[in-house]
Order: sequence, then structure tokens, then C-alpha cells
Amino acid sequence: MLQRLTAPKDEGKRNLGKLQTREMDILKLVAQGVSSREIGKDLTISGRTVQTHLDNIFTKLGVHSRTEAVVHALREDWLTLDDLRQMETWV
Repeated sequence: MLQRLTAPKDEGKRNLGKLQTREMDILKLVAQGVSSREIGKDLTISGRTVQTHLDNIFTKLGVHSRTEAVVHALREDWLTLDDLRQMETWV
């Protein structure tokens, strides 16, 4: 895990190019602590579709969990702390 988190940023930037817009939308919601079920409701897709997108994100980023994906995105500057604060309960 440490190797993945300390990987050169150029490698991460290449992976960002592989993420689809919907995958980035889901990653932002995950970073805000939204459950798969709620993500599905918000984006009008099934929970299974959300999970498929998450699996694709994990594979593309070389991570194994939501937390690792968010940490990776923060380290690569794909997400900011402001992205995390968009959740209503944090305001």
C-alpha cells in the first residue's frame, strides 16, 4: 500500500485520463462519505452499477478500497478538501 501511495505523480496523472466522467462523479461522492445506495439514487443508477464503477476505479488506480481510492485522488490533486466538504452535513 505504501508503494502505491508514494508512486510518482506522473503515473497517477495517466490513470486519471483513464477514469470516465461518471467514475470521477462517483469518486467525489465516495469522498464525501455517500453510500453506494445513495450514490445510485443521486445518479439514478442501480447499486450494482455503482459497484461496477467502483470496481473499475479500483482496478484503474491499483487500489482495493474506497479509502485507498480517495487517498490516491487527494494525493494526485484530482480531489481537493473542498470536494469533501460539499456534503450538506459538513457545511
